[in-house]
This record gives sequence, C-alpha cells and structure tokens, in this order.
Amino acid sequence: MKTKRDNYTPSEAVLLKAIPENGSKISSAELTDEWRRAMKKRIRYPRNAVSGTMRALIKKVARNREDFRIKRTPRGGPYSIEYWIEERR
Repeated sequence: MKTKRDNYTPSEAVLLKAIPENGSKISSAELTDEWRRAMKKRIRYPRNAVSGTMRALIKKVARNREDFRIKRTPRGGPYSIEYWIEERR
C-alpha cells in the first residue's frame, strides 16, 4: 500500500500487512501473533504494544488520506478487539 505523507514504522507496516484487505476481520490476538513472528521481539506485554501501535496506525492512515480506512470493534471486556480494512468513500 502506498504512503502519501507519513512513513509507517516497521511495526505499523507489519500490522498493516497482516490485516486482510478483503474486509474480513482479524482479532488483536491474531495480530499479536503475527507481530511477534515478524518482529522477533520478546516483550512483556505484546498485546498492549500491538493495541497502541494499531491506534497510532489508524490515525496515521486517516492523516495520510489513504484509499482505505482501518476500522475496529469497540472494546468488549475479555473479548479481543477485531480490526478490518474498509474502502474509503
């Protein structure tokens, strides 16, 4: 996916690549697994790191005025947050 203004960090690029482009949803747990495999990092709270990176990525995609947007489900207690890509209208 092409960047128009802000460059994506390596973590953001890994997460952006992991989100399916066909509109299907991916959970934060699955994103965390993908991120850990790609980044080869061992940190204490990886889901928190992924969650923060996803929040930053959602804002950056909007700021870059990409042809798509990243959507997420609301926080739901013990349930994972789900992310997906929608085409910008």
